[in-house]
Amino acid sequence: MSSHTWRTTALALGTSLSLALGMVQPLAFAQTPPAADAQQATKIRLRVDGTTIAAEWDAIEGTDHYTAELISVANGAVVGESLHTVHNQSFFTVAVPGSYYVQVTAWQSATQHSEPVRSAQVEITGEITVPAAPDAPVFELLGGGVARVQWQRNSNGGSDITGSEVILRPHGGGADITKLVEGETSTAEISGLVQGQAYTAIVRNRNSQGFSPESQPSDPIAVTPDPAGPRLTVTPTKVDATKTTEFTVAGVGYTGGAVTDGVFIVVWDSRKWTPGQRPSAQDFAFSRSFVVAPSEINDGHFSKKITIDANSFDQSTGADYLIGTIAGGSAIGTDRRVDKAVPLELQAQPVANVKAAIANTDNVVVSWDPPQGNTKVSEYRIKLFQVQPSGELNYLTQLSKGPNIRTVEFGNQRPGQYVATVEANISEDFLVQNFSTPVRSNVVEIKAPEITKPQPPTSVTLRATGVPGQVEAFWIDPTDTGGGRLTGYRATLNGGAQPVIKEFGASETSVVFGDLKAGVAYTVTIEARNAAGYSAPSAPSASVTLDAGATAEDENAEISLADTRIDASNNSSIEVTGHGYTGISEVDLFVVEAETAAPRFAATKVAVTDGNFRHKLLIPARTLDPRKKYTVMTSHGGKYEARALLKFKDPAAAQPRLTVDNNKVDSTKDAVVKVSGSGYVGDGAAQGVYVVVYDTSTWKPGQKPTARNAVAEWVRSQAIVDGRFTVDLRIPAGILDPKKKWAIGTFAAHALSQTDRSLDSSLPLEVAGSVAPSATATTTPTTATTTPTTSATTPSSTTPTSSAPAPAPGPKEPSDTGSVSKEKKPWVIVGSVLGVLAAIAAALGAVMTMFPQFLNGLRLR
Repeated sequence: MSSHTWRTTALALGTSLSLALGMVQPLAFAQTPPAADAQQATKIRLRVDGTTIAAEWDAIEGTDHYTAELISVANGAVVGESLHTVHNQSFFTVAVPGSYYVQVTAWQSATQHSEPVRSAQVEITGEITVPAAPDAPVFELLGGGVARVQWQRNSNGGSDITGSEVILRPHGGGADITKLVEGETSTAEISGLVQGQAYTAIVRNRNSQGFSPESQPSDPIAVTPDPAGPRLTVTPTKVDATKTTEFTVAGVGYTGGAVTDGVFIVVWDSRKWTPGQRPSAQDFAFSRSFVVAPSEINDGHFSKKITIDANSFDQSTGADYLIGTIAGGSAIGTDRRVDKAVPLELQAQPVANVKAAIANTDNVVVSWDPPQGNTKVSEYRIKLFQVQPSGELNYLTQLSKGPNIRTVEFGNQRPGQYVATVEANISEDFLVQNFSTPVRSNVVEIKAPEITKPQPPTSVTLRATGVPGQVEAFWIDPTDTGGGRLTGYRATLNGGAQPVIKEFGASETSVVFGDLKAGVAYTVTIEARNAAGYSAPSAPSASVTLDAGATAEDENAEISLADTRIDASNNSSIEVTGHGYTGISEVDLFVVEAETAAPRFAATKVAVTDGNFRHKLLIPARTLDPRKKYTVMTSHGGKYEARALLKFKDPAAAQPRLTVDNNKVDSTKDAVVKVSGSGYVGDGAAQGVYVVVYDTSTWKPGQKPTARNAVAEWVRSQAIVDGRFTVDLRIPAGILDPKKKWAIGTFAAHALSQTDRSLDSSLPLEVAGSVAPSATATTTPTTATTTPTTSATTPSSTTPTSSAPAPAPGPKEPSDTGSVSKEKKPWVIVGSVLGVLAAIAAALGAVMTMFPQFLNGLRLR
């Protein structure tokens, strides 16, 4: 069901988790759109790292782009260039010490914008100092005397953070437990906690100048006895989302301090929470939960029945769901020891309205409608069966098509009865499939065609061969063969005392008549034969009269072609050799349609030496239609006419090659790299190609892509011409870590990205920059005519982000493969809503920092 429906249900039922944490109010607020006057960039947050100022602000729905400016307090002037960006963060480098603030303007169009909003002032001294104290950390119990501490740093004092000291301080006195961690990390696990002792967590950051002051301490947490190996079972685990389902959730080993206040059973989108990881406040608010009270847990055992209404699981967003447990009461934010979960498998729903029909006498066309209320389909599988006289079905073949396809055609089927089945696969993993129950079509019948006599051949030509008393006839096969296969021909030569008749097989393309008299005008007619008999005679050829003496020079002319097939979609060449062109110094060489001998294509003049020539004839791309027949022909003043049939190549195989206008970028600046590709042809290009910037440790060409990409562009199939495309790859500042190895790569778009490796290609991308990004960016693939949408995630974030592929979402359009998933627009949280979520986070012990977790999903689309 939709996110709105889920929130409404949660609010109406007053879920136990929301009530326990006082979360009913934010649910109500989440359904109320922000006031119109609140639609402006607010709460600009700044962090100073030496001479670098990082700014982030709340995203505004409906904004086309932002202008961010660094203003000097001393003179009110803009420092450097104004930054125009579609992202809600910017970086500024300051050369002159002083006081500064950042001003942000949200633009709805080229002429309409909000009132500029200012940040608080910050001071740039140019001095290198110890780091500022980090924010108060989050402290969680993991079990076995181990705790996890997470924190968010503030200013680095102008020097990179080289490490941190994590301190667990016993409440009431005693020796600290400390741990040093290297590098700019923000999480650490620390052991040695003593049962029965309460601790607070404190963190100090370190740079080249030394340690920062200590952070504010976390709330104290007492170490209680561990549970006895909690195990969770859920029955059933396979769910028909269209029906109300009762689950039995049972636990064993749920003992110790983690269950002092009971546990919560949560039904959750698996992208929102991983057991053992602390979820964010708003994700708690939008889960469905049930209380297992302490009195319901006996010797660590509990069993509870929960009911989930029909259509509560939203299959349209591609979400997977789980049922899990999490510590109850105030321990939900600080105790991970009973975090357990069992994944649910949503049954694929059957397709609807499967119909079969006959097209073009021998093609079976199958159509269907998608499963009702389920757009998570990753592919359709269509099987064709022939109905036997006994009624049994004989499997013939199958096709797999992408989620936007609604019709397929099985061509060139033999006479008989046919039926088709269609099933939907909702699994995004190519190796693990989840198909719906097959739905059968109606029975259709292809009737044996009634064979009639063919139409006569066309373009019948007669010429003297150059051999005394000999002529040769040529023709074009009829386009209408009467519904049957041609089996032969009959040629009738007229002009002599008696007609001369020759019959021959269908494989012949010409026929020779000899022992003819000079001075007689001869014509020829051709008849085509199939199982029903001969056609009517063709129109007679033009007459040919043989000379009494020597054969005319031009009648000896003949040409031959190299054994080469041309590619009509690309520039091609073929070697032509001519003999018997005596008496002339040059001849016209060209290509004509075989049936009409016109118009002339690729015409040129060729020099003739001693009656011979050899020439490489160039045929420009897209000049010829490979569905037609063409001949290479010569002519000189109406004589010296000779022909040879031209042959076409089969469809080209992909040979992807990439070039870029610049393979070096500065990670601190927005960059645009122009990427060009060639050789992107074949079945793999059916839905276009993804062009991505990726970490080379996450993918290699030839392998199925599974990781998220920093930047991605979708080049649609119609934008690939003759296997070539060009696209501007926009790389926002601050998303590429110079310490990692990056590359620009390509692979087939949509579902083909998981099954077709023919378009895999890459080039290295050199990333420089003195400022390492503060976040790892993930980008939703966009079309080459739109701007990529990027969202940043901190290491502790549990907010899901989109990626390409697996399979990646794409715009709705009829296509062979691809996704019809629609990306949800992020909520715009402003004013009182932001305040309420802050209060929730405080109740959970969440840290409200300069870049809070719940803002990660809020990005301009």
